[in-house]
Amino acid sequence: MAASGNVVLFDKQGKPTAVPADSPFMQVTDLEGSVGELRLVGLMFGVFDAEAIVSEADAYRLVRLACEKYLQLHPEDTTDVNDLLAKLPA
Repeated sequence: MAASGNVVLFDKQGKPTAVPADSPFMQVTDLEGSVGELRLVGLMFGVFDAEAIVSEADAYRLVRLACEKYLQLHPEDTTDVNDLLAKLPA
């Protein structure tokens, strides 16, 4: 990923959006639009020139961990967060 230009990503509602390439991002696997060696397997996290690709299983583990930390600060959202977590693969 280049340090200049824009990257097409998705906002919180799942709509495509463009963000500056030096912004933090997460990119998910595009099974329909990517071919061959360009296909990303897992999830890519990045900011500036640094990128890390993790497996989907590791990404789900990180999401669950982030949700635990979030709920420590916002226990009033427990029901909503748990409903979303229940939709993740085991």
